[in-house]
This record gives sequence, C-alpha cells and structure tokens, in this order.
Amino acid sequence: MSKNVCFRNFILGISAVIMTVFCLAVFSLPVSAMTDDELAVLVDRANAEKRNILIVSKGGETGTYLTINEAVAAAKNRDIILVLPGEYDESIDMTEKELILTGFDKETCIITHDTTNYLTPVINAAAGEISNLTIKGYFSPDTVMDYTNFTQDLKDTDPYAFARFVPGYAIHVDDNHMYNNNLMICGCDILNQQNFCIGIGLRNHYSIAIKDCFVYANGGYGCLFVHDPDRIETGTDMNVMVLNSKFSSGFKTVLKLQTVRPENRVNLMFVGNKFIDKVEDTSEYFVVENDEIVGVGEGFLGSGAFYLTENSGFNTPGVLNSAMYDYLQNFMNDVLSVVKLNVS
Repeated sequence: MSKNVCFRNFILGISAVIMTVFCLAVFSLPVSAMTDDELAVLVDRANAEKRNILIVSKGGETGTYLTINEAVAAAKNRDIILVLPGEYDESIDMTEKELILTGFDKETCIITHDTTNYLTPVINAAAGEISNLTIKGYFSPDTVMDYTNFTQDLKDTDPYAFARFVPGYAIHVDDNHMYNNNLMICGCDILNQQNFCIGIGLRNHYSIAIKDCFVYANGGYGCLFVHDPDRIETGTDMNVMVLNSKFSSGFKTVLKLQTVRPENRVNLMFVGNKFIDKVEDTSEYFVVENDEIVGVGEGFLGSGAFYLTENSGFNTPGVLNSAMYDYLQNFMNDVLSVVKLNVS
C-alpha cells in the first residue's frame, strides 16, 4: 500500500473519531423543564433579536393568553410563544409567520387535537422553531367521516376533496411560506394515532431539521412522510435533517419518501437515530413511491429525488448510514483489530 493511501486512510480514521465525539457531545443534550438560567437565556435572546415573548397559560393570568391560537394571532413575525404547563386541545396554524413555539416543560406542556380530519392537524407550520413540547394527535370515536361520496369523479373535479376523507398529521409542513426558509423541530415527543406523525411537502430553498425528538406512530401509517414539490417549479436546494431522534411505529412503515418530479433533488441527512421496536434493515419500514417514473430511481433506496448525504451515520438501522460512514467504520474496525493483535 502506498504512503499516500496510508495517509488518506489515517486521516479518514481520525475524521471518524472526531465525528463520533462531536455527535455524542452535540446531539445528546437533554431537553426538559426550563431552569431560571434557561429562561434568562430565552429573554436575552428575545432582547438581542428584537423578539417579543408571548406567554400562554391555562390559568389566564394577567398578560398571558388562554390559548396558543390567540398568541399566534397576536404574534408578529419572529416572536417567541412560551407555553406554560397544561393540555391544550387545539389545531394550530402558524404557517404565515416565522415563530418560535416552545414549551416550559415537555412532559407537562401538551398540545393535542383530534386528527381525524386532514385539514386540522395538531400543528400546521412552515418556518421557525417548535421545541420542548408533547404534540399528540388522537382519534375520537365521536368523529364520524362519511366516505360514501368519495368517488373518482369528485377527486377529478376537486383536487382537495381527499382532505375531507383522509386523517391528518400531528405536524404538517406544506405551505408556500416555506420558500427560502427553514424549520427546526427540537426536543419534542410527537405522537399520532391516525396518519403519519410528521408530514412534509417540500419547497425549493428549504431546510427542515428534526432533532432530539421521540416520534411514535400508533395508527395505520408511520412516523415520517416526505415528498418533493409537486408544482411546476422544481427544486434542488432542499434538505431534510434528522438528528439524535428515536422512532417507534405500531405500523411497519417508519419512513415514506414520495418522488413527484424526478428532476428534483432532496438531500437527506440522518445522524444518531434509533428505532425502538424495529431495527431490521428492510423495505417494509422504508417505503419509496416514484410518481411518473418508470423503473427504479437512482436516489436513496431507489427513489427518484432523494439522496443520502455522505455524513449520514451512527444510525440504527444501518440502511440510514452512508457508504462513506460504512467505509470509515470498517477502517476503524481494521485499526482496532491490528491494535488488539499487537497488544496480544
């Protein structure tokens, strides 16, 4: 083996070690009840970034809002909405504004709603941050959907007719306000008893990150559904990042990717994620649908528009790890084997 190859392999091995330490340090920070210091940081951030803080409280204290929707309506773009402990049964639409929606305590700050209707998810969002909350879509036996009039003719004449007959997401991200923007979902427990927990319809020049979350699907769908833009414009600057999160699905599907236009390109980055109940590398848990594409696409798992980045790694299952990560892991295993052999 040449000196150049040895040196390259040494550098790659060191890079793997550095990446491991970095991920353990950055992607393992717990999110829980805010301390006084953390509240002070939030206030300092609001002052530094010229954001207002709107407080939501079930108690209705002076200067607070009784519901989250009231605070969203009153908030200006880029404001912070701090949710105090309580269970808030609301369908929240914050698509038209870039807001920071954060809970005081994830365990006791709960936003919940009946997701039987596609048009009323628990949260509709486009840009900003959602953090430190429990977000739960539930099924109400009192809600009855009438499917008898759902025909192909209706679908052809009204493209949005399906929305009245399909259950909704816990978090829905699919709005034109997403263009040239980004959204962070951090430190949340996200549960849904019906449709996918998180449904994302991408736009060009958009990034979404899901970090330090527990995503639990307990319905007939799965955890995460992503599709590329279905409008006439295409996109190449689209990024989906899932970091240090845990997934559990009562159904076989965990991740579903749907390509609408194969000329699009979506970059997928998975780092440090785990499956709680199912860890097998099988297509039953990863579903790919390619609209209007004949044969198999060239992207991730045969998709037409989705591509796994080279820095994806430290995931179980291994199908979410890139070929570069696998190469680095194999290299490190070889190094350890040599070290053990020399020591013995």
